[in-house]
Amino acid sequence: MRIYRNTRVVFFVSLMTALIMQDILATAALAQDLGTISRLEGTAQVQRGGNTIQAALSMAVRLHDRITTGKNTYLTISMLGGSAMTLSSNSVLTIDESANIGGAEAPRRVGLLAGGLHTLISGAMRSSSNIAFEVHTPNAVGAVRGTEWDEQYEQGTPRLPQYKDCVEYTEVWVEDGVVHVTNPAVPGDPGQDVTKGHYVIVACDHPPIAATAAAGAGPGMRAFMAAGLIAPAAGIAAGVAAATSGGGGGQKPSSPTF
Repeated sequence: MRIYRNTRVVFFVSLMTALIMQDILATAALAQDLGTISRLEGTAQVQRGGNTIQAALSMAVRLHDRITTGKNTYLTISMLGGSAMTLSSNSVLTIDESANIGGAEAPRRVGLLAGGLHTLISGAMRSSSNIAFEVHTPNAVGAVRGTEWDEQYEQGTPRLPQYKDCVEYTEVWVEDGVVHVTNPAVPGDPGQDVTKGHYVIVACDHPPIAATAAAGAGPGMRAFMAAGLIAPAAGIAAGVAAATSGGGGGQKPSSPTF
């Protein structure tokens, strides 16, 4: 009987140890760093595990973080292999999924819930042939394997005459490469491949409007360029220069008219 009790105790201790180790490993995996805040101008907050903390330079970014930028703020997250994401003012970004690339963790899916995001995917994140990087807004998905683009999500103001009751828009401006844009709310939506120097807009629960050559940069990209945070591609830079010079009447470039 004593041997039986001892065996039962050993089994119980072993089981508890295994459960504790499993919990420790799961917690460590969730807490793994996916990037670092490498530039911060202004103020931003990070919500993590029910707590809200002030963002700071060199702070690690982790899975399930929710990052909110304030007024007149720019925040850059440096990721694996030279990839980076830059948030503009009054933006909200969530880190929703990660992937293991060559033994290192990196974001695989993020959510842009408000504001603007400039994204550069390069190095190991670009060369990984079986992993796509995705930016999800409430009404669109931009998916890439390697490129540079600007994405903006906003609510509250009608913008297109054919969608007078729509006040929810996602805009995608591609600086380099190709971004595939879809609206998950549209069953069977094949989406649009948006190429370098082109622009697409997604209105409410409608499919993306056909990609159009950009006359200049989008509002989010113009803000990034004005802050000196990005250098635009040649085609977009030419549009911006023409629109802001005397030859363009001194007006800022605008979104294409649909």
